[in-house]
Amino acid sequence: MGIDELRAGIDGIDDELVRLFCGRMRVSGDIALYKARNGLPVFDGERERVKLADVLAKTEPCMRGYMGELYSLIFELSRSYQEEIINPAAGRNPCAGSNPGAGNKN
Repeated sequence: MGIDELRAGIDGIDDELVRLFCGRMRVSGDIALYKARNGLPVFDGERERVKLADVLAKTEPCMRGYMGELYSLIFELSRSYQEEIINPAAGRNPCAGSNPGAGNKN
């Protein structure tokens, strides 16, 4: 297999990652609204610990360090997005004023 075919494989995976990440962030936005309505904090350390343990258990051993770093960043971005939805004036996110879970593809 040549480099072009290998890169095409990466490009296809990247397309899926973009779609999945945007979907995850939309759900994270819905969670922000729930938390705001119910007086819950954005940060839930126990949830993050449980989620990370679950993800790492599903990850092949040689990739666990990378996966841990990836999910640490995903958690950080999700918290940031949730904060911006709850307090849009403080954020930088152009999606923050939209209805996060209503199929908005921004």
